[in-house]
Amino acid sequence: MASFLPASDSAADTTAIPAVPSAATEKLIVESNASAGAGTAAAAAARGAGANFVRALPARGLTVAFFAILFVWLYGAEGGVGTDQSSLFGLHALLMSLFTFIVLQESVLCFFAPSFGLSRRARVAFHAVAGVAAAGCLAGGLAAVARYKDLTTEEVNDGEWLFPYFHLFSPHAWAGVALGSVFAVQLVFGLLRLAGPATALTAATAAGRSHALVGAAVYIGAAAVCAMGFQDMQSSDLAWLDINANMSAAMGMDDGYMQDSSYSVYAAVSPILIFLIVLSVFFTKAL
Repeated sequence: MASFLPASDSAADTTAIPAVPSAATEKLIVESNASAGAGTAAAAAARGAGANFVRALPARGLTVAFFAILFVWLYGAEGGVGTDQSSLFGLHALLMSLFTFIVLQESVLCFFAPSFGLSRRARVAFHAVAGVAAAGCLAGGLAAVARYKDLTTEEVNDGEWLFPYFHLFSPHAWAGVALGSVFAVQLVFGLLRLAGPATALTAATAAGRSHALVGAAVYIGAAAVCAMGFQDMQSSDLAWLDINANMSAAMGMDDGYMQDSSYSVYAAVSPILIFLIVLSVFFTKAL
């Protein structure tokens, strides 16, 4: 006999009624979603860090090439790197190159192209440590060249040297003093910001934008001063053309330090590398 009752009344309803999730279940769902979101964010951060590393490769590769040429030039033609009269210039050149193309450059790149997925707070801390390290390189480089000038000027006064190695007689020297002064103010300003409230560290503030702008200008200026240094030393080396044969023999150089020698070419090529390095650093931000 047919039933005229609704199916739900005529037979047992076996459809499962969704259970209301308990508080513990809801917490588990939220934590699971949060974990998945964190994993996605971490993967995106890793991809971004890898991309930044690739973007910074040209600048860092050119920097390695620059230091390779610098060491060949210093040890082949400028007496090496040390603390006596013949090698103090090399110490000066090395410390100022480290100041510019390692410490300052990496403190710029840590914001232009952070390669290790560092948080902004970690990058600010690295930037501050790099600033202090840069100050050490700058102080050491200036002390080395000052002592070099002291020792060499004594020999000039005795008539043994033909080129005037006096203090602050070249545009390179004056530009270096001006650049160092601006860097000192920039460093103090940055450390004072670091000691202030956390909100002061954001680049969105006027102080943050000013610090970033002056920092970029200091890096560019330091690179320009380094290029001027190659010109300065190249001029003094080539001013000795009439005694270069004796100097070359004493230093064991094969072709001498003449205007067309390999060592003079190293000094001439280095400013070109410097220009390409700086261009590459700023392209990491533009790309």
